Amino acid sequence: MSIRGFFLFGKGVHFLTEAPIMKQLPNLSQLTFPAYRSLLKGVKIGNDDIFLEDRYEGVFINEEQRVAYRDLFEFSEELPLTLLYPLAQRAHLDLMLDKRFTIGVPGMVHLSNSLWLTAPVDHAKPFDLEASVHVETKKEGSLLPLLKLDYYQDGRQVAYCESRYLARRKSKVKSTRKEAEPFTISNIEHREHWSLIPAIAKEYATISGDSNPIHTSRLAARLVGFKKRIIHGWYNASRITAAAEKLKGKPSRRLDIRFLKPVFLPSELDLKIGGGEECHFLLENEKHRLVE
Repeated sequence: MSIRGFFLFGKGVHFLTEAPIMKQLPNLSQLTFPAYRSLLKGVKIGNDDIFLEDRYEGVFINEEQRVAYRDLFEFSEELPLTLLYPLAQRAHLDLMLDKRFTIGVPGMVHLSNSLWLTAPVDHAKPFDLEASVHVETKKEGSLLPLLKLDYYQDGRQVAYCESRYLARRKSKVKSTRKEAEPFTISNIEHREHWSLIPAIAKEYATISGDSNPIHTSRLAARLVGFKKRIIHGWYNASRITAAAEKLKGKPSRRLDIRFLKPVFLPSELDLKIGGGEECHFLLENEKHRLVE
């Protein structure tokens, strides 16, 4: 299994969006059961694309969560870039539970994520969030929902998140999708070995609020098609980011990551991090590339 990707430690990019009506952002614990109930929807789409959007106001990052998260991964900055993602996760899941989103959440695969800082962020101030999901209609084959989130403070955009998912759907036409080109890092500056045990998933679930039982329960994992429990994808993203920032001696402003295969628990993994301003990384085990 493998994960691969890169960081950018340079300047941010600004995006502009229009704002729909605001609402309150639910916690992940409020969304977990409705998400599993959505399994009954299957994977469906009509003749038109699915496009939904929502806006959430006055969203704070929990101070206890922020401190525990920093301590777990040993980040140096007050608000690590990757701690912004749990807000996107909550907004995106809430949006996907709308009755107009005709795809069941369980079994959807998180393929990739981009997270950018576009301006300085104050962890003590609230965020206003603008979320959207777009699924292009197609008669055959799997669907690829695209979810976006813009973060605002004091009326100014400060960050942007984009997530791509896969919703598998049976097709009469044989897939012609090709595997991604092999990814290599020619200028490796850092290597480290990870030994992931199931207790790590429980600790991260408590800190992040992501209580999806596929990470902590063998039965729940098997119910959605996994042979074992899997570690949270964002645990890997956070730990990789922390390692890269220690190597570079400064915080990252952008993370682009692809999740190639699930990381089962327990696992023995190897992380490789390259040099340069665009800092590439690869997480793999002895058989597969997992994250890049």
